[in-house]
Amino acid sequence: MKTQKSGVKRLLRRRGSLSALVYGLALLSASLTPFNAGAGQRPVSDFLAAQGTYCLNLDGRPPCVLLVPPSPNMIAWTSVDPVPTLALLDYAGLENYYLVSHYGRSLGTTISGSINERPLANGRAQVDVTLHTKNALVWVSNMSTDFPGPLLFGHRLDEVVAGATPALADSTFRVVFNNTAPGAPLPDLIRFLAPNALLPGQELRFISLYARGTGPFPDGSPGEVVIAQSGIFVTPGIILGKTGDGFPVERIDLHPIGK
Repeated sequence: MKTQKSGVKRLLRRRGSLSALVYGLALLSASLTPFNAGAGQRPVSDFLAAQGTYCLNLDGRPPCVLLVPPSPNMIAWTSVDPVPTLALLDYAGLENYYLVSHYGRSLGTTISGSINERPLANGRAQVDVTLHTKNALVWVSNMSTDFPGPLLFGHRLDEVVAGATPALADSTFRVVFNNTAPGAPLPDLIRFLAPNALLPGQELRFISLYARGTGPFPDGSPGEVVIAQSGIFVTPGIILGKTGDGFPVERIDLHPIGK
């Protein structure tokens, strides 16, 4: 629909490398684990269970928008060199969970990591999440003319469901944000991209991804992808990065294998 596409383009222009792909599936239906309000570790499940749960409405009204069905929502990454390029990597295991829950099939995606939380003087909390993901579904597309654009590498979830060979990557993902209070439920990261979706006190401070994986190019030949992204949001009004979007590092590199 034209309304959905124009809304997507507004989001991409607003946030640059931190693009939103939004769908309506939750990773887990269980409630978040209660946590002691003091500083320390939180279970990684507190973060994973929240991802994919926020319903983004591009025009402010239901229903939820599925930008690349049937994938659950997650953060995507872009680069403008040499062409506008989009990469989606399943750092939180949402797409693998969809495959398991709907088709009894797993790509072997595994996740480990840590969550450190510390109270702030203003009564809020700073949360530092690190995820190490193995065998994450990944694909890359050319956004020069449209969103999400024709594929440059790998296959999207719907194509994998239909039997296409997936591209898989190992990644390290980190995000630091301020939350409403120590022990409070952790947000779906898509909330940081959506107007009026954040609670008072929730602020994004830092986000990064490094990933390396292998898979097919559109002609079937083998290739490698390397994604390196780093976004810094330290002080309101200070813009970092060559594209003025807070990202001093924005790389999505593709290389043939065996040539």
